[in-house]
Amino acid sequence: MGPRLWICSAGIFVASLALYLFTLAPTVLWGDFGGFQTRAYTGEIGAHPVNHPLWLYLARPLVLLPVGDVAYRVTLSAALFAALALVVVFLLVNYLTRSLLASLLATVALALSHTFWTYAVVPKNYSLNSLMLASMIFLLLLWRDKRRSWHLYAFAFLFGLSLMSHLIMLTAAPAFLFFILMVTRGMKWRPLLGGGLFFLLGLAPYLLLMASTGQTGTTGGFVTGPLAGFAKLLVSPRDLLLALTTLALTLGYQFFFWLIPGLVGIWGLLRRDFTAGAMLALAYLGVVAFVSVPTAEGPAMQHWHLYMTSYVIFALWIGMGLKELRPRLPTTGMGWLVLLVPVLALPILTYAVIPTVARDYPHLLGVRDVPGRDSARFLFTPWKQGVYGARTFGEEVFRTLPPDAIIIADWTLASPLMYLQQVEGQRPDVEIAELYAQEQVPYALKHYQANPLFLANTEAYYDIAGLSQHFDILPQGPVYQLVPKPPLSRTQ
Repeated sequence: MGPRLWICSAGIFVASLALYLFTLAPTVLWGDFGGFQTRAYTGEIGAHPVNHPLWLYLARPLVLLPVGDVAYRVTLSAALFAALALVVVFLLVNYLTRSLLASLLATVALALSHTFWTYAVVPKNYSLNSLMLASMIFLLLLWRDKRRSWHLYAFAFLFGLSLMSHLIMLTAAPAFLFFILMVTRGMKWRPLLGGGLFFLLGLAPYLLLMASTGQTGTTGGFVTGPLAGFAKLLVSPRDLLLALTTLALTLGYQFFFWLIPGLVGIWGLLRRDFTAGAMLALAYLGVVAFVSVPTAEGPAMQHWHLYMTSYVIFALWIGMGLKELRPRLPTTGMGWLVLLVPVLALPILTYAVIPTVARDYPHLLGVRDVPGRDSARFLFTPWKQGVYGARTFGEEVFRTLPPDAIIIADWTLASPLMYLQQVEGQRPDVEIAELYAQEQVPYALKHYQANPLFLANTEAYYDIAGLSQHFDILPQGPVYQLVPKPPLSRTQ
């Protein structure tokens, strides 16, 4: 790697990390985000696919850093992996195109794309997935071109290990298998046997973790469920149309003007290097197929974060497209300035404006409003600096609750309370009962005589009708107290 590539790589890492640190979520967040921030500290790491154990293990050392609170330090890992992923994408595009300009522009397009930026500044594992996918593609190309077995072995180990981060990585398996079979035609099979052994070596930590926690069944269901759902999708025109529409809208919201070189790059790579081009196309379609499966949780938009690895692939196509379009692009510095200013400014302006429009269509968002959070802005803008709603809510709740109180809360509202209690030691006397609606009445009837009872909210997540038969529900600061009605004490 020449000096220019070293300098550009370092510049990309430093600039992107600076951007993500400036816009990083500063403290604990709601729901799964807050849950991950807590588990990274406590070490309660399960093997279920949605627990993302590899990322949590890698994030844990950052908890020791003397910056911010623990939640901030856990989130910092997402920014670090995102910056590293961008460096690998830059080097990979340069390897495919031999164009420094195309590589830089494709990397910038990915760095500023909505979902990539968002999951570089919140505590989840998707930036780690992106880093691993880009690295695996790079290793396969190096193995094919340089015929060095260690590239294949490194790929196989990383692929096995990546399943411990998220099982969505399995969607790339057909693409990788196609590429390997195309490359190994007429070759000896010994490297493939070695690759299989290294894959198992990389997979071993996940298998051991599943065996130790007894979660093999849930993991298998996580794989077979989407396969069955995708089969149903193909025979449901309505769901298929919704999936394709969502794909188009989310892709457009990521890349705007970059869509043109990206689409050109798909054909350009297939024409110049069919094996690599087909591998990327299959990997892209694998992610899309997985995310397109309809669920009972709400609109497909709710799952647009799962597209993130496909955006890494699209960034590679952007680089190829820019290479193809280079003769038609400006040749002067002023020409590039006129072209790039609107291309780079449009995404940021759109991210700032679109929440105002989205608030008029709350049924399309698929997310709930929570105290101190503008849900439309949180969803549609990638920057998260200044987001303190979850911490403010949790601290206000703990100031309101009397000694030895019990607060009944759904997962979203319970998670920042659990973080403040388990990580920062606030209010250890309070019991946080994270319960589904159907569990709340029996629990309240069992505990009302011993402890003051409170509800975190009165939304649809709470059995208000059932609780109202036995309790008066009275506002008390940010929460609601359950006061037993007179007949309750005589009949219990």
